[in-house]
Amino acid sequence: MKKPRVLRIIARLNVGGPARHVAWVSSQLIPNGFEHLLLHGEVGDDEEDMSWFSDALKVPRKLLSGLGREIRPLTDLKVILKIYLEMCSFQPDIVHTHTAKAGFCGRVAAIFYKFLKNPGLKIVHTYHGHVFHGYFSPLKTRFFLELEKLLARFSNAIVTISKLQQEEILNTYGVGRKERHHIIPLGLDTSFSQSLKPGFLRQKLGLSEDIPLIGCVGRLAPIKDHELFIETMAELQKLTDLPFATVILGSDRSERIREIRELARQKGLKHFFIVEDLTSSEEMYPDLNLMCLTSKNEGTPLTMLESMAAGTLVAGPRVGGIPDLLNEGKRGLLFSERKAGVMAREIHATLQNPSHQVQQDARKWVEKERSTEALGQNMRRLYANL
Repeated sequence: MKKPRVLRIIARLNVGGPARHVAWVSSQLIPNGFEHLLLHGEVGDDEEDMSWFSDALKVPRKLLSGLGREIRPLTDLKVILKIYLEMCSFQPDIVHTHTAKAGFCGRVAAIFYKFLKNPGLKIVHTYHGHVFHGYFSPLKTRFFLELEKLLARFSNAIVTISKLQQEEILNTYGVGRKERHHIIPLGLDTSFSQSLKPGFLRQKLGLSEDIPLIGCVGRLAPIKDHELFIETMAELQKLTDLPFATVILGSDRSERIREIRELARQKGLKHFFIVEDLTSSEEMYPDLNLMCLTSKNEGTPLTMLESMAAGTLVAGPRVGGIPDLLNEGKRGLLFSERKAGVMAREIHATLQNPSHQVQQDARKWVEKERSTEALGQNMRRLYANL
């Protein structure tokens, strides 16, 4: 019997949740009766390459030049042709796209392939986040939204990673029909939590164990709004005489790091650090008293899942999939408003009366409900239904 062939397409394998997600999903399919190929483009000059993660999981992949994050009409037309030719060679039964740029180029190529070569082709797209607010001007945002609505008509399945994200994309923005929407939560490999290294990060920063350490983990992209994180920490500093330290764990090759450092200096933030060279989950999370996100928009942040798996208390705003992830505040601190003063007061209250039970419950939930095995089973079930 012929093995089903899945062609997975993502814009780039940069540091972040989507690159790990596609690697974990692909690694779960290969030993379970699927042939698989991952197509991806180049990372930007200001980004870190994470293709090694897919290689470590032995995921077959192919670099497709021109397929990156930037929108370039002439280049994108060439990319669509390249993807179509790859489809003619690989002959997929399912084309599954991830992220906005790959979702556009990949699905356009798949539509042509379906009508010209394989009428039985199934087209799937996963929203890890979306670009319907927080990224572009209102006019450009409207254009991309209408484009997504059009592509959704040709998609056999639209995958979202949380209930709230599905409600937002389906009901608020009107993308796709309800019967084609499917929720498949992110999964992750939690085995790192068995080999945590407490003290490593504090030693690197020169901090003693008795100083609370608040961290923000993730790439330094504008959508993550590290400016709001710094403003929140500055407001927190006004609320307490007790010392605490702040660390941003993330990298960026642009001027953004310099801008963030300057803002921290202007705000008079004490004990402030940026660490770019630390990517090991075992070393990042165990020394944090709180891992805090202040993003404008999120799907389901992998860094929050990793923090919970490590037993670290997490906090985040009511955007995207975060309320689902935190179970409306039962698995972490869900900010009532995305404002620096409000978030600072709620962090202050939480650190004064921490609930270790919340952290324990969050850790158990991640290990049970968000494993890579569960992710693989959910994806195989979707493909079988298609």
